[in-house]
Amino acid sequence: MKLKSILWGLVPLVFLGCGNNGSSTDSTEIDLATITKEDLGKMIYHDASLSQNRLISCATCHSEKKAFTDKRTSSVGHASSFSADNEVLGNRNVPSLSYINYTPEFNTSIDENNITTIKGGFFRDGHAQNLKDQAGEEFVNSATMQMPNRDAVIDRIRENDNYTSAFMKLYGEDVFNDTNSSYDALVDTIALFEKTNFFSSFDSKYDDQLEGKYEFTEIEKRGYELFIDRNRANCVSCHSVENKLFTNYTYANIGLPSNENLPEGIDYGVSQTGFIMGKQYTGQFKVPSLRNVGVTAPYMHNGLFKDLKTVVHFYNTRDLKSGINPETGSLWREPEIKQNVNHSDMGALRLTDEEEDALVAFLNTLTDSKYEK
Repeated sequence: MKLKSILWGLVPLVFLGCGNNGSSTDSTEIDLATITKEDLGKMIYHDASLSQNRLISCATCHSEKKAFTDKRTSSVGHASSFSADNEVLGNRNVPSLSYINYTPEFNTSIDENNITTIKGGFFRDGHAQNLKDQAGEEFVNSATMQMPNRDAVIDRIRENDNYTSAFMKLYGEDVFNDTNSSYDALVDTIALFEKTNFFSSFDSKYDDQLEGKYEFTEIEKRGYELFIDRNRANCVSCHSVENKLFTNYTYANIGLPSNENLPEGIDYGVSQTGFIMGKQYTGQFKVPSLRNVGVTAPYMHNGLFKDLKTVVHFYNTRDLKSGINPETGSLWREPEIKQNVNHSDMGALRLTDEEEDALVAFLNTLTDSKYEK
């Protein structure tokens, strides 16, 4: 088995007549009179025939059954995933595609103090500018679907008469005249599908509470109060509640230790891809949405923690000499990247065990209704 260090990111695709057995959608009838780009994107999202060995689809790594994360296990549990050929192991945890549509494109801004802030983008390091870039990268990624090039992907599309007809109907008769236009149409359908409420239902207990349909339990209410209290847990410093997405889409180095079970090599985060330069970004990763966080274990960009309580305890006690990782029984290990660690918002919050439990209870109210069981 080969172990290769890769930048594992976000992939998307959905089910409508094809799956992980490489079956074709040729047997699925497409009504050209009613087909939409979103419908076509859903079919492609679930189509395993678009991977090198016709065995995995976007939905394989981003399964609806596990809040759009990978429900398969690998040699490192769920901390990372294997490629289409089952030989290349990623060095990052597959992120959820829940509410992915609300992620802004990668951007920078400079405030009145001449401090630059980076936000948005796709994959854990933001190196894809937008949804289309993110979707298009995975087909030809050597660590995911492993198609050799874009031409090969379009050749697979054109094997399917249903696809060919649908693309010509939706994008024009000349859509296949050149690879760039056809590939752009392909990833456009996926991006449009990802913008549907299939990925963003806003029907958790938290949403119901906002609408007066649900009342927090005492422990959930206490957890919410701690979450927004800037003098206590201060979670809102990065996981904003104003946009109901529980992230500000900025980047941070939270002092996370390496996951020693993943392929060797230091992960420098947003600075590793070279599109954003500067020592101040070393070790930073995009702040994720906390939507469905209760059902998307393991946690962190390297899948280091198995339990949500462990994550809260890490934020609470990371900088304390007595801080213990409850999953190992040992002291917290040193950060993988020691520079730029956020010490102002976390690390020594002095929360009690009961307060940690309350935060976990609140975070579980962010679970979409279809995952509550």
